[in-house]
Amino acid sequence: MNRFASGSAGRPPARSRLGRAAAVLAVLLAAAGCRTIENRIGLPPLIEYDGSTGEFFLRPLFSTAPDEVRVVWPIFRHRADERGVSCWLLPVMVYRSRLQEGGYDRDFYLVPLIAWGDSPDVGAHFALFPFGGTIKSFFGQDEFTFWLFPLYARLREKERLSQHVLWPFVNWVRGPGQGGGRVLPFWGHYWADTAKGAPKYRRTFVGWPFFTHQRNQLDSPTPAESWALFPFYARSASANVTRTHIMWPFYAHYDDRARKTRSWGASLVPIRFTTGPEESQFDLWPFFGTWRQKERSRWFALWPLVRRETQDDGAIAARRFWAAPFWWTADVERGEDKATLHRRKFWPFFSYEEKDDVAHWEALSLLPWYDATTDAFWGRWLHLARYSRRGAARGFELLWGLYSWEDGPEAEAWRIAGGMFARERDGARVTYRILFIPFTAGG
Repeated sequence: MNRFASGSAGRPPARSRLGRAAAVLAVLLAAAGCRTIENRIGLPPLIEYDGSTGEFFLRPLFSTAPDEVRVVWPIFRHRADERGVSCWLLPVMVYRSRLQEGGYDRDFYLVPLIAWGDSPDVGAHFALFPFGGTIKSFFGQDEFTFWLFPLYARLREKERLSQHVLWPFVNWVRGPGQGGGRVLPFWGHYWADTAKGAPKYRRTFVGWPFFTHQRNQLDSPTPAESWALFPFYARSASANVTRTHIMWPFYAHYDDRARKTRSWGASLVPIRFTTGPEESQFDLWPFFGTWRQKERSRWFALWPLVRRETQDDGAIAARRFWAAPFWWTADVERGEDKATLHRRKFWPFFSYEEKDDVAHWEALSLLPWYDATTDAFWGRWLHLARYSRRGAARGFELLWGLYSWEDGPEAEAWRIAGGMFARERDGARVTYRILFIPFTAGG
């Protein structure tokens, strides 16, 4: 039994009852012979059931699978499997439970008011925003505690403690080999040392953001120092790299001596020019741009309307092209297993996808992006014509099954109105349907 999906004593869980209802409806539809080219039964696009996967759709209300329920996707989703339970109700509620050594790791959020959790590692926590509480394992911190936020907040990461009053203006930090504080925008200073007492970094500002001075990576072979008198001049330098800004955002210079690469550019007038044996770039954003490295390249025109990207690093060989919003393509091959993926979309009229030896296309295709779950829930309404190929088996469907045909090595069929009138061959056995009533010949 799936311990994560059990309901109250003596009563089947809601997901199980939905599954039973779907199965009963599926049997009734199977008796009528209404089938799609994927061998689903139902009345598409409203009702469909896939016996091979256990998926059931009652569009646009909900869909079920052996481990998942979706209601008006993506508003609500509940998933339960051997790993645990996850549930969301967008945009206000998220729940997650995972089984780990020692018990369950649970988290619950009622945005933006309540956060609750419990796990064997860190124990229980609760917060009621903005009044107070504690949240553990929060945005990279071990613990986040607040009272009348932003009046007071405290973040802890291992032995490092960072406290805030009137966040983000007043802050002080204490911990082994580190410390500092700030009073924005007047003054701030932070420091850290290694376990042996050698400096790691020193960072200071006065009148932020007008004057800043930093020394970083002091415990590495390439320490770096930077200072800025904003917006007039800023410079950052290490043994390998130097960055200079003059009258930001009008001029910037970058010199990477290790890679023998130099670039010049400006932020307000978005121009960037880079030269080097391993990299070249020229951008006049948003009108035109090109960039090349050893394993990657891209160019654009009238960004973000027309773009092209390539990648060939041994692990993945990929080419992607966009002429937004109407046309885009993707061709991907993975080096290890030679798996391939090809996609074409002429929005909103046509989409095509081929993954290894499985391919399909649809017309119309209203979604301007590829997402299998969203397309199965909403896009099916507009799939006036569909084609699928799996190995040597092929199928075509027009107007949600008003007419369809299938062809394979051992079987073939054509159907009208989902099987009201049909001819189906399976080996030597031939079945005719008239008003859904089957008549078999041969075999």
